[in-house]
Amino acid sequence: MADLWRRYLSSWSGASRPDVIDELATELAEERTAHQKTLEELREARAATARVRKLHFQYRGVSNYDSCAHCNRYAALSGIEVRWPCDTIKALNGEDC
Repeated sequence: MADLWRRYLSSWSGASRPDVIDELATELAEERTAHQKTLEELREARAATARVRKLHFQYRGVSNYDSCAHCNRYAALSGIEVRWPCDTIKALNGEDC
């Protein structure tokens, strides 16, 4: 990578500046590492969101309303049916709960 920068800058400026080139190459490598980390975090966040959506899926409840399957597993004990979309899905969608 540093050799590529040396060739580019020396052809551009007419003089080779190894100190600047090495610094740029190091900075580029650090930026690439940070970018790769950010992409991995994004993949993990998307996977987590998909897992939550898989739990909180829509179904037709006993009262003939669209309901949340996951929330109603616990709400059914109290006789309350949680309608779709539940607060979890609203939060994932960026809506007010």
